[in-house]
Amino acid sequence: MSLHKELNALKQTELPWMYEVSKCAPQEALRNLEKAFKNFFGKARLKTQGTYRGKLGYPRFKSKKKGIGSFRLTGAIHVFEDHIQLPPPGRVATV
Repeated sequence: MSLHKELNALKQTELPWMYEVSKCAPQEALRNLEKAFKNFFGKARLKTQGTYRGKLGYPRFKSKKKGIGSFRLTGAIHVFEDHIQLPPPGRVATV
């Protein structure tokens, strides 16, 4: 939560362009980062107790070259027969 507040403070002074894009991307990135470090420190705690046998390491970024491209949206998403209504870009036509 503190990182989210810090990011919002930076938006007002140093990152005004972030108001032009969806708020979902940075929020989801911070949530993913929090989850990655919770998993890391949880595994480290289990390793010190002797109950975890796997490898330890800092969280790594996902590869942009491997896998299927995907993204996540939060907020009001409406699906119609010929288009999808998304929060920031608006209508997106479907074929």
